[in-house]
Amino acid sequence: MYPSEERPYYGTFVQNSFKKITQLGRYAAVIALNNNKSKLMSYIFFYCKTFSRLVRFDGIAYIHYVTHSAPPALVAKLFNPKLKIILHFHGSDAFPEKNEGNFRRKIKKIIAKSAIRLSYKIVVPSDEFKGKIVEAYGIDGGAVFVNASAGVDASLFKKGARKQRSADESSKKILFVGRMIDGKGALLFARILAEIFKLPEMSTGVSVTFVGQGPEKQSAQKILENHIASGSVGFVDFVSQAELVRYYQEADIFIFASTREGESLGLVLIEAIFCGAVPIALRNVAASSILKSDSSGFLVAESENDMKEKLVKLLRLKREELELINSELIEENKKYDAEQVGLSLNEILQ
Repeated sequence: MYPSEERPYYGTFVQNSFKKITQLGRYAAVIALNNNKSKLMSYIFFYCKTFSRLVRFDGIAYIHYVTHSAPPALVAKLFNPKLKIILHFHGSDAFPEKNEGNFRRKIKKIIAKSAIRLSYKIVVPSDEFKGKIVEAYGIDGGAVFVNASAGVDASLFKKGARKQRSADESSKKILFVGRMIDGKGALLFARILAEIFKLPEMSTGVSVTFVGQGPEKQSAQKILENHIASGSVGFVDFVSQAELVRYYQEADIFIFASTREGESLGLVLIEAIFCGAVPIALRNVAASSILKSDSSGFLVAESENDMKEKLVKLLRLKREELELINSELIEENKKYDAEQVGLSLNEILQ
């Protein structure tokens, strides 16, 4: 995954990691999948280019998305023992999703185990994910390093001047950002919203924006069609980073409703927090990594119904209370600032 003209938001954290490495004075080059061709041809060209480059390379191959990208590097390693491989697991490459099918999941597990055996170091997004992968694969914890996938640019994702708000404390803005695919939570959140809008106190003053695209978008819109017609709910496609910052800054509450086992970090959670929003999330590795403050008792939900109840509680809070929670979360998650993450990455590459 790497940004292109056709997919400018595809794998931006990989691009940010590359930029940070070069800013630190290291030489780096990118070998990425070309999405202009068919999927099969894209992988053939990608694998051939990767193998030919690494088979004589006396340096470090830093591999993102291990189960998709590692095979040509592993073959190159067999011919080139000097090659050092660093694996950066992101989630479903280490823990395949149940909906991927048994055969696909077995293949990904085989690739992951083979890559781990031939790797120099292993990088994961969080301490919680480290514990999970060490246990699942029987890895020596000393070979596993934590680095938050390039982190978040705190100079860009930051609190801004809020627009004039209504004096009515029940007036709140809710935001969902993400791919609208199975397990990412768009449909689940749409169902929750439909129930919340039935409550008399929530029928007015609450506005919601979905940012993203995917196969679940149409179904979510169908569930919320009456509220879209009334102007309470809006859907927009993926936007530029500058526009996304504006949406974050205007939101009171951010929704992270992923049910995926491979949800390893969730940078959107940190982006939203840095911009002033208070998140509510379903329990997963990402939520457990980020929402650790005392307030997390009602920011992390155990089920769809629990998320609905916790969201209603958040909506009933005064904005001053939400801002206090947000300040605690920002302080707690400063370690995800891109500058600190970049320095950590530089140490890993030693």
